[in-house]
Amino acid sequence: MAVQRLLSDLQIAAGHVPLDVDGLVGPKTIAAISKFQQQNPGLLVDGRIDPSGPSFTRLDEVSSSLYATIVQEQGFPIPTAPTPPGTPGDLAADFDDIRSDFAALAPTERVAGASRFANPVPNLIAPVDPIRLTLLGAVQVVPLIIVLIFILALLIVITSNPIWQRAAKETLKGLKDRMRLLSQKIRDAVQDIVDAIEGVIGSTRCAELCANEINKVKDLQQKINELLDSMPANDNDPNAMKQLQFQLARLLEQIVAAQADVVDCLQRNGC
Repeated sequence: MAVQRLLSDLQIAAGHVPLDVDGLVGPKTIAAISKFQQQNPGLLVDGRIDPSGPSFTRLDEVSSSLYATIVQEQGFPIPTAPTPPGTPGDLAADFDDIRSDFAALAPTERVAGASRFANPVPNLIAPVDPIRLTLLGAVQVVPLIIVLIFILALLIVITSNPIWQRAAKETLKGLKDRMRLLSQKIRDAVQDIVDAIEGVIGSTRCAELCANEINKVKDLQQKINELLDSMPANDNDPNAMKQLQFQLARLLEQIVAAQADVVDCLQRNGC
């Protein structure tokens, strides 16, 4: 099945009908192997691929170059995305690291046909300007969360898509480790919002008047933490990771709105 999957992707890249991936070595599979051997001089044209044999090694090389070509062509926004203004130094360094990791995925040899594969890269350049809220001037964590979400989304794309995984190879483990670190930074940034609210309001009369709004922020914090907890268990499932990233972005939007509701409540009550 592994051989069929690689041959099938090469056929898609060439504009042909893909090979069925069924684990059965029938006439079509043998013909696909023979055609691949004919297209690569130096290989014995015998219609078979042995583990670690010359044909398998060459198939692995060509397939890896195809996937790396897809990464380079479809991931164009990633290395060129500007670092958001005001990004803390350590997060700016994370951006630079991701760009370096991305550059390391360059194909050994460019393979035509990458445009025939579905683009796994979502639109990650979210508008930041409309969401520049702060809580009574105490913290500026919302723009920071946006930066963190942005970086996390890049990592999710790279680590969860099978094609990118194959191209990334040795860099994948480091990317997943960085994803976990960024998850913790998102938790910390959301905690900063809660701490700022409690620090400004404390146990005053305002805390009672705006209890519903404050509790909504805390409920969203819990949901974000639960979602981040579920990410490592799904980092090999592209669809699950895309769904988690979407849910995280939605929760971000809600916590921004909830923070604004707290501020509005405080102003209405003269706090």
